[in-house]
Amino acid sequence: MRARVLALFIALLLGSGGAFAQHEKGDTWEVDGINYEVTSTAPQEVMVVSKYPKYEGKIIIPEKVEKDGKEYAVTEIDNDAFDRCESLVSVTIPSSIRKIRDGKDVSRRFHDEKHGAFSECSSLVEVFVNAGYIGSSRALSYTVIGDTVNTSARLCSHAKTGEILVSQMTHDKLGSRFEYAELEPAKVKGKEKPLAVFNVLRRAPAVQVPR
Repeated sequence: MRARVLALFIALLLGSGGAFAQHEKGDTWEVDGINYEVTSTAPQEVMVVSKYPKYEGKIIIPEKVEKDGKEYAVTEIDNDAFDRCESLVSVTIPSSIRKIRDGKDVSRRFHDEKHGAFSECSSLVEVFVNAGYIGSSRALSYTVIGDTVNTSARLCSHAKTGEILVSQMTHDKLGSRFEYAELEPAKVKGKEKPLAVFNVLRRAPAVQVPR
């Protein structure tokens, strides 16, 4: 009798597949090329963390990710998630992200105040960000985050009275619609190489087509 009960229990356990899989806080796994760490099991939330080989190309972070039949909200980016990813070109950050950790977050096992989530990403040209509420249930602020925002702040701090400074990417997208003056490359925080800077002078004159 006991043998039959044991055999039945084993059969049920094997037949359930991954139904008994449980993830705890701190567990890490990779889904669709992005590495995640469980930060909370109730509610079920994860954070984007670093991986090896490092991220490259275009990365699109989803709002939610599924693992072993369970759905987790992607709510944070770790302080070194994309650090030194030299072949990373662009990152899309969803509105579900509430926090990008920095080197002062001592709860992390590895932290360095000199580096941030996107430090020394020499090929990074685009970070698509979303405006939204950032913080916790106790303190919320409506803001925008990401490398694009940081670069804009750096350019603003370099601009003199009357100047409109733009990066190489903005310059290329605006094209010949404006006239520019190329300035000395600026060394800015968070960028390994000096940033190409252009001062927007005026609208380009309209081309007159002879009749």
